[in-house]
Amino acid sequence: MSASPFVPASQFKIGLCYYTLAPRSALDQQYSYRAIDEFQTFIEYYPANELVPEATGYIQKLNERLAQKLFETAQLYVNMEYYKSATIYYTNVIEKFHDTPFAEKAYIGKLRTLILRNKYQEASKEIDKYFEKYPAGR
Repeated sequence: MSASPFVPASQFKIGLCYYTLAPRSALDQQYSYRAIDEFQTFIEYYPANELVPEATGYIQKLNERLAQKLFETAQLYVNMEYYKSATIYYTNVIEKFHDTPFAEKAYIGKLRTLILRNKYQEASKEIDKYFEKYPAGR
């Protein structure tokens, strides 16, 4: 029934169902990814719908949850002294979730792990990137 006037609301509610099923950040995030896909599909097919801002808000919340999961994994690797793995996870947060509150924290974590790995030249480049993106810095 693709011509039904209920299709846009149904598409939105599918995303909302997955959003509701998505667990806290420490657990498997398969429902978060599904919810994001459904909300993005909704926005793509119905860009003028009144629910688009709400769907965008849900996507932002889900992205923050995914960023938090990666950030916490990086911190776990730091605690285990697997600094190379932590650096990779911090980099993923920076690249994939640059618009979340975890991006700046990930930059700082990445700098620390690079220094702990004696990668001073790479750390110097990352410091420049950090201050370019966050001029006020911590």
